[in-house]
Amino acid sequence: MRKFSGTDTAGANLDFAGMTCDAFAHFTLVNSGLEFVPVDIQVFSGGVPAANTITLLDIMAHSKLGTMGLSDNGCEGMKVFCMQHKCNSICKKLRLSPSTELISEIDNIELEGYML
Repeated sequence: MRKFSGTDTAGANLDFAGMTCDAFAHFTLVNSGLEFVPVDIQVFSGGVPAANTITLLDIMAHSKLGTMGLSDNGCEGMKVFCMQHKCNSICKKLRLSPSTELISEIDNIELEGYML
């Protein structure tokens, strides 16, 4: 088992598997429409028959509504991810907007929630 990120710490991995997990979190945040970001990414890679294959385990998330479990820190957790995440070559190949640019959008989500 290997841990690529923490609940309150975005990954900053330099190897291919780690960079893939970091980009996966960024991709998920963007493509969920800022609904959630997976965090605390852990993988199992032993005994897998196919090369370059990993199995994600016990992932947690921070979500817009803060309803994805005890460690879900809501919009604040998503903003912490955006501040800590450093886009890597995979994020760039996926043409993901820099995560720091998403912070103001998450702030708007929070404001909308208070106005309901």
